[in-house]
Amino acid sequence: GNRDELKGNQDITQTLQTCRGNEKDTAVMGILRQAGVADRNNGAAKGLVFCSTKRMCDQLTQKLERNGVPCAAVHGDKGQRDREAALNGLKEGRIKLLVATDVAARGLDIKGVTLVINYDPPSNTEDYVHRIGRTGRAGQKGHAVALISERDTHALRGIIQVMKRTNQVITPEIEDLARNAPPPPPSGRAARGGP
Repeated sequence: GNRDELKGNQDITQTLQTCRGNEKDTAVMGILRQAGVADRNNGAAKGLVFCSTKRMCDQLTQKLERNGVPCAAVHGDKGQRDREAALNGLKEGRIKLLVATDVAARGLDIKGVTLVINYDPPSNTEDYVHRIGRTGRAGQKGHAVALISERDTHALRGIIQVMKRTNQVITPEIEDLARNAPPPPPSGRAARGGP
């Protein structure tokens, strides 16, 4: 039911935010603060950030923790116990945010996510749909943000396709970027960094 999945995404507001590659961390902090995910006392706000590599997950988690955001990394190198601790932390509100790879996130049952951030763009449209589908569940409203730096424009066409299908607003600036973007790399690229 890929169709239905896309229909369900009407409850998700999708936005694209352009920034330079080295400004992504600052951008993430801004988005988290705005969405209430950086605030321990806001029990309702929970976030999920997607990175393309394990190393990036760990680096971003450390940075966010230093900035006072209670979060945990979830990826292939983390054992079952670590994952369960992260999930329980999120459920109980000790953790506000999980930073995950696509592969790790697939097996997670996470409820109540209000914000999804694509720190690195997904390698294909299907992954994008899976990522944003982690929020806006069960009739709740959700918000999904994709950070697009000069290195990420190849992913725009696919993301815009999904956004158009769900009647999202796409700015002329983004349309231009997508038009001039290089074609996406062959999907073998993701295999190199490993999930």
